[in-house]
Amino acid sequence: MRSILKSLVLTAGLTAATFTLAERPGAMRLYPSRSVVFVRTPDGAEFIDKFQSSRFFQDPEIAPFLGSLFGKIDEAYQSGPGEVTGGGISDLMQLAQGEVAFGVVPRRNEGPGLLFLADTVSAADREANDSVAIAEGLDRATHLFDSIRAAATKDGDVRIAEEQVATTKVTVFRRGDKVRAAVGFAEREGVLIFSNDRILLESLITKWDEAEGLAAIEPVAEQATEEETEIQPDDDERKRAERLRQRYTEPLADNPGFTESLRECVSERIGGGDDTPPQLTIFVDPVGIFRAVAQQNAGMRIALATLPVLGLDKIEGASAAMWIDQGDWDSLIRAHLLLGTPRSGVLKMLRLKPCDPTPGKAIPDQVATYQCGAVDFAATLEGAGKLYDRIRGEGEFAKLVEEQFTKRTGLIPTETLEQLTGRFVSLQAYGDIEEGAAPRVTPARAILLDVEDPEWAKRTLRETLDRIKVSPKWDEHGGVEYARLAQPEADSEEGRRRQRRRGGPFAAHLAVIGEQFVYAETEALLHKLIDTHAGIGPRLAEHLPYRLTASRTKRLGKATVGGEEGRIVKYEDPSTQFRQWHVAGNSDASREQLDRMAEFAPPMRWLRDALDETGVPPLEALMRHAAPAGAAIYDTPRGFRFVQFNFRMEEE
Repeated sequence: MRSILKSLVLTAGLTAATFTLAERPGAMRLYPSRSVVFVRTPDGAEFIDKFQSSRFFQDPEIAPFLGSLFGKIDEAYQSGPGEVTGGGISDLMQLAQGEVAFGVVPRRNEGPGLLFLADTVSAADREANDSVAIAEGLDRATHLFDSIRAAATKDGDVRIAEEQVATTKVTVFRRGDKVRAAVGFAEREGVLIFSNDRILLESLITKWDEAEGLAAIEPVAEQATEEETEIQPDDDERKRAERLRQRYTEPLADNPGFTESLRECVSERIGGGDDTPPQLTIFVDPVGIFRAVAQQNAGMRIALATLPVLGLDKIEGASAAMWIDQGDWDSLIRAHLLLGTPRSGVLKMLRLKPCDPTPGKAIPDQVATYQCGAVDFAATLEGAGKLYDRIRGEGEFAKLVEEQFTKRTGLIPTETLEQLTGRFVSLQAYGDIEEGAAPRVTPARAILLDVEDPEWAKRTLRETLDRIKVSPKWDEHGGVEYARLAQPEADSEEGRRRQRRRGGPFAAHLAVIGEQFVYAETEALLHKLIDTHAGIGPRLAEHLPYRLTASRTKRLGKATVGGEEGRIVKYEDPSTQFRQWHVAGNSDASREQLDRMAEFAPPMRWLRDALDETGVPPLEALMRHAAPAGAAIYDTPRGFRFVQFNFRMEEE
């Protein structure tokens, strides 16, 4: 049987949530301020219902496929972790009815502490004091607890004991005689609480007790049964516990990195004066995670000392808030990476410039994604040089550039960057499908850089490729010369398999189209860009869905940050992806490829079996849900602000 510890971690990970019969603080006041990861939904039932009741999931022509796919996943779960939890995924979802929370807390010289809460009663039922719903929630919690306990007793190396932690009785599952190799599981008024650290569990329960005005109860171990032998901690363990109690006293709600980054996310909410709270909140402390990992890795401890030099110690936290099926949006995400001031090192180099995001003449209307932004390449290079010299010694960056770049290419970086305006475009698109070949599941990529002098760019491209002796194949399309750099076919089956996943051997196609230097992953995509620039076919700038999305992105930007801050703007058109996926799902070559992947990848096996049972949903059904999406990253004085939205489709 699998380790009960691993099973419990997975169990709690799928059931995380919080609430109680009595009034109590929310998870943000119960979790410690040292949490480096925190995920919360205030109402698990509503969050799940928002997904399940969406028009996409309820579409009668799509639902059979999704239902079959979910059934395959559920079968796999029931034959694995479900043997511990006593049911399927649907049973777990029934547990997450109220506030749901999960946190990760770093611990010195050992793995991270995990903290889960799951309220089995919805917020509405709690507010209404619905006795039937509360009783059903308690029954579900009891069933889960009994299933886990029964699974643990089958493992002869697992000891089970009950302890009094503050005012709450906790069942502890411990492997052998190891005091720290234990997990605690408690149920309090319909709330499931889980942690792999007793002190973390105690800190949460203590905060809850204090909020209700309850006096702490001295821990008293109950008499253990034959398999419930209690392991008493020694003096060193007691001293450690006391230190941790002090460390976990401050709640997450008092952590400035959390509160300020989250405030940036919810300040505008969903717009239009609607102050609906988000259905999902996420917080991450990147520096805290790095420090925690570095405690057990000598190499990373050395790297940790470079954080101030790199300026990365100025990262104070990152939060995200998500709304689903709310207002004008099918979904809306706001996020913020909070940075201290003044910026230095890498963060000073990574500054965005204002630019016009309107697609140029070479961008076709049928793209999967389109991104546009601008950076100061010259300032970035200068900052990189200063940073490198600070670490390696004065003049070392110049030597590196001379040896690794100038001597090989004949180019002087400063002079080359003067020819770049800083504006860049990244796009993804699907090309024509070759007969008999498996269609690409992922789109081909292209990058376009605006240049000051197109003739200089053409001349430099040819001279540089000749100098580095890569033997490009030169060709011409629509009056535009381009170079093709191809990777030879892999000589091993594994290599060929990786190449097939990418759509074939890697190839780079380089050209200058108009006033842009262009890299394209496929020849077909490059030809499409050349043709569109020449006026053959419609352009994205004139495409109505793009124009509507760009207008809404601009309005959200003004409401979010105002002014003309540097930004990267993104447009996404799922209709092109749906078309390609539909073709791939009905392609014999793609199904053969899926069969091969299903042999070693369970998710691919579930997908294949679901397709075999129900077939590919009709393209017309998929296109009913192909609403365009937009996103933007803004460079603000207090960090990087992110917003992403999906339009709500009109009812038919």
